[in-house]
Amino acid sequence: MRYQFQEKFNGEGDLILSLPQQDAQAWRLRKKHERAAILDKLSELIRGTGADIETSSENENETKENLPSFTGLTKRLYFHIKATGDHGMTDEEGQRMLRINGNSYRPARRSLVKLGLVDKSGFKRKTVSGVLANAWVSIAEPSSLEDFE
Repeated sequence: MRYQFQEKFNGEGDLILSLPQQDAQAWRLRKKHERAAILDKLSELIRGTGADIETSSENENETKENLPSFTGLTKRLYFHIKATGDHGMTDEEGQRMLRINGNSYRPARRSLVKLGLVDKSGFKRKTVSGVLANAWVSIAEPSSLEDFE
């Protein structure tokens, strides 16, 4: 099973679960009230109000699967940000330059931040709408992260 989480501007978020064929089939076979009960239990576990679940200490079992991947769009975005040097690039500038919509661009940029490859430059520039936006710059080389080559 894989998952993806996308935070929304209003503080909510979308959690997307990708199930293998066998699990997807089992989900489809469940009755509506059974699905609701499973989702209620998941919500309790996320909030920490359900039965205790065994968790490892922080970073103890950090695996490559828990980290964002440095492939595809994320890699393409990294090299464009790196090419801007100290000037950096706002999300809006990057979206225009790469012709990518924000719903694809921002998660890729956040992945680069989580990987420790990109961070805020400390400078902001106005967007088309006049709002100040962070400029993002490259702060590390992917080769310094052996697991992501």
